[in-house]
Amino acid sequence: MMPDVTFPLGLPQKHLVPYGDTQQDLTIKTTMEAGRVKIRKRFTEASRFVTAPFILTKAEWDLLKDFYNENCADEWNWIEPEDGVTPVICRFVSMPQPTRITPDLYQVSFEYEILPDADS
Repeated sequence: MMPDVTFPLGLPQKHLVPYGDTQQDLTIKTTMEAGRVKIRKRFTEASRFVTAPFILTKAEWDLLKDFYNENCADEWNWIEPEDGVTPVICRFVSMPQPTRITPDLYQVSFEYEILPDADS
């Protein structure tokens, strides 16, 4: 089921390149007293963790702060960063971190999680 919240359209919908994209490990490795390490699957589909860099105006930065403050514990709809089209369900992993680069421009980065498709 898709969440009711969507990433604000007043913010850039694509992040800058390069961006980080890491898949969660699907396996658990257990060291045995003798013999090989036992490896088994934890789950069938993994979350992905994306580090998203942006250049935002002050107004966009204020909008992102408000969105984070209202939805930091919630899931929200956005688009797949690789193709910019496919809908995905996300949630924040870290708070957006700004660096002011001019009086009205901020370099902002935050980490979010792309959740596995609940239907698969």
